Amino acid sequence: MELLRRECKTCSSPAQVTDRLLGVSRKLGDLYSNVQLNAVTDILQARLLGVAILSAQHVDEGERQKLLDQWERVTFRIFGLFGKDARTKVGDYVKLAYRIVTNHIETRTYNQILKELREIGRKDFYESPDACRYLLWNYEEHLATEAGVGATYDAQERSAIWKQRASDTIEHIFPQTPAESGPWTGKMKRSDGVAQPTQLHVGRVGNLLLIPAALNSEAKIRKFSEKKEIYKKHNLRMIHEVCSEADWTLSQIDQREAKVAEWAKGRWSDI
Repeated sequence: MELLRRECKTCSSPAQVTDRLLGVSRKLGDLYSNVQLNAVTDILQARLLGVAILSAQHVDEGERQKLLDQWERVTFRIFGLFGKDARTKVGDYVKLAYRIVTNHIETRTYNQILKELREIGRKDFYESPDACRYLLWNYEEHLATEAGVGATYDAQERSAIWKQRASDTIEHIFPQTPAESGPWTGKMKRSDGVAQPTQLHVGRVGNLLLIPAALNSEAKIRKFSEKKEIYKKHNLRMIHEVCSEADWTLSQIDQREAKVAEWAKGRWSDI
């Protein structure tokens, strides 16, 4: 009631607020009427974003349908295939919905909204440390095979990884919490120069590395050149791969993730 009173400042305000609430209700009804979407409309923040997409003003109907399709795919991956509960990515969904309905300058066009939806759908592998370690170790074995040395690897190095908790052995190359005005400042940018939120990218598989806990603690938020010297104390091929880079930015994360993803498609395809 207090919110409604604050919004109704003129004699025409009640009708405007009522029309807007009615419009939202009808759009929500449209979502609910599609029984095939029940698996994704059960999630509150997903419903909110779905209604926001239906309300977007700067897309045509063909583009709107494609955005809804992407919204459904992302939401089902997160809450269906990955089995996350309704507490997951609340902020990401709500912020994007808010930017769409308020016509934020960076979230108006079809391409802008589609890109943001894809960002929400990126898998943060660090959320599942055991699965992450399993994938990265399989990737290490692949690199050994690719090197043509009979798929061998140092048993001592393997022990240093697998005898510890998975979360302690996973290093974020680009730090989770880099120091302000520190050596990582300005490195999390797209190719067009637009800065990206660190938290959206540091958990991606392209930014993760297996090293023993002691070295993980030593590396922390050091600059990349110093991190490489620490990494070299551990003899894994994925470390050699990372250390061959002169710098570590969003571009390197994208490239490494694409490489690991391409390998993973073959590794876990049917026999």
